[in-house]
Amino acid sequence: MKSYLLLVLLALCSCGKNDPKSHPENSSNPGSGQDKPLLGEGKQSKGIFSVEVRKHTTLKEDYSNLEEFKDNINTFTAQFEVTSGSAYEHQINCVKSYFDTDQASFKASFGQFKSIVNLDLEVAAKDPSPVTIKCNISDKAEVVQSFEFVLNKSYIIENKASFIQAISNPNIHTLLIEEGATLITDGKDLEVKIDHLIALNGAKIITMTQEEAIQTLSDFSGRSGGSLNFEINKVQGNLVVELRGQNAGEVTTIPDPISEVPPKHEKHNGKCGNKGNAGANNPACVGKRGTQGYQGRKGHKGLDGGDSGALTLSFNQALNFEVAVHYFPGSPSLGGVGGQGGEGGPGGIGNKMSWQVCSEPSARTGRGGAGPMGSILNKENLKRVRSIASCQTQRRKYPNGKKGKNGKKGEQGDTGNEGAKLESSIIHLPSNNIIKFNSNFQEAYHVEN
Repeated sequence: MKSYLLLVLLALCSCGKNDPKSHPENSSNPGSGQDKPLLGEGKQSKGIFSVEVRKHTTLKEDYSNLEEFKDNINTFTAQFEVTSGSAYEHQINCVKSYFDTDQASFKASFGQFKSIVNLDLEVAAKDPSPVTIKCNISDKAEVVQSFEFVLNKSYIIENKASFIQAISNPNIHTLLIEEGATLITDGKDLEVKIDHLIALNGAKIITMTQEEAIQTLSDFSGRSGGSLNFEINKVQGNLVVELRGQNAGEVTTIPDPISEVPPKHEKHNGKCGNKGNAGANNPACVGKRGTQGYQGRKGHKGLDGGDSGALTLSFNQALNFEVAVHYFPGSPSLGGVGGQGGEGGPGGIGNKMSWQVCSEPSARTGRGGAGPMGSILNKENLKRVRSIASCQTQRRKYPNGKKGKNGKKGEQGDTGNEGAKLESSIIHLPSNNIIKFNSNFQEAYHVEN
């Protein structure tokens, strides 16, 4: 009888110890937030409970379960376990932290002989990223323990997709780039953290497409491909990265025309003096053509092509991973056209000439007729004759020279500079093996850790 009573007392004591409510670490202010949430995959223990979060499906090395993996890429499994005692009929209820009347809760319960419960948690397309899921463990509506998980979204890239449009947060759990698909970073500077990167054959990450690179803006230099920093836990597959800069736009501005005009110069004036008759067609008397105008200003220098962009790819684990990086810096534009030449200088002044033309007077006749006029033998007679002769002043103005030719058009501007090939780095974190390069690069990694 005494033995029986002793067994009953021991059983009661045992039940109290196994009751989660009897553990102050479980029952005192559960869910107070003093414990940090579990970030992504991992394990956490509180009191008699532990939880381990992992991806629902793990991709096999030979990709034999690829379709199943893709179907469940945003599904996590939370494994709840009672590490000591019993939690019979305890309920597990998980909800996403943001308010959404349509969101589904995730529920499960421990059975009499069930100390492990698996609960699938799905991150939906409409969910924010990251999404926080809070799970309460209750006994008869009383919360005895709480866990929080912060889960990042995973993404599948098919065909061509813009990083900015396709991916809402640069903290990514799994990024799968399909065979032949392309992820375009649009020339942005990106800091991206990825838990698992999978690049199927022909998968690409590019800064911009060839079509975008040649869609230039007039009078603008080419855009850079941007700075890409990918920090990855595990990588696998075959990835091609194209670092491409934009071509420079056409130079359309023209230098101001030359306003200065060459001065008038005496050397262009007529050369035959101003006395006497040099004849109507004497070229020496005609003004010469003015000096040709000054040559126009040289055209503006062409614009520079965009820099290629730079890649920093660091990773912890590699599983049959091969990466190739190709450089395509932007092409420069030609120099602009030269400015208009200046006007030609004024032509030279043609000579102005003057001279006297006199006619002798006729002899007067008398009754018996006039005899011949005697010869004029002295100056006095000459003055007398001139005074009675008819004289006229003759003048001639020779043409001025033509205005000089306009100056020549300015020379075309120099061609701009090709975009630079910026330095990139591949970093294997565990070994701290860093490879730096600024030309086409290819490397294979087959290390597990």
